[in-house]
Amino acid sequence: MRARAVNLVEFELPALIAIAAFESQQDNLACARARLDDVWDASARGPYPLHQADAYNVLADIERTAGNPQAAMEASTKAYQAAWCDGPPYAYHWGLETAGAHLAALDAPESEMPAFDDSAFEPLPEVEINPKDSHWVDPAAFD
Repeated sequence: MRARAVNLVEFELPALIAIAAFESQQDNLACARARLDDVWDASARGPYPLHQADAYNVLADIERTAGNPQAAMEASTKAYQAAWCDGPPYAYHWGLETAGAHLAALDAPESEMPAFDDSAFEPLPEVEINPKDSHWVDPAAFD
């Protein structure tokens, strides 16, 4: 409630998703779905694909528990797509693993997603760090 009151979406979304997962584990599926309804708009407006992936994975759990395989497959597919981000190695590993497990349990294929294209991004600059110029202090100096 406090995160919502001060508009800290980055804290509100994981809290709502965790509450929805808890309600789902308590077999309160209607309340869990309602909790996730508060996630969709905010996660779509901001840069929150990881939260979207988590929310869709929770929804897939809910739909599998409720015996709705088609809805579970749709939620798992959306979770997989949200977790893909730019593609491995720049993907949300846990989100992909969870969505992939849901899809495998539903005998559904994983979405075909584009591979990471490093040519779409500027190369990182070459940087050399000289330890003598560093402000790092050796913790052993305090022993």
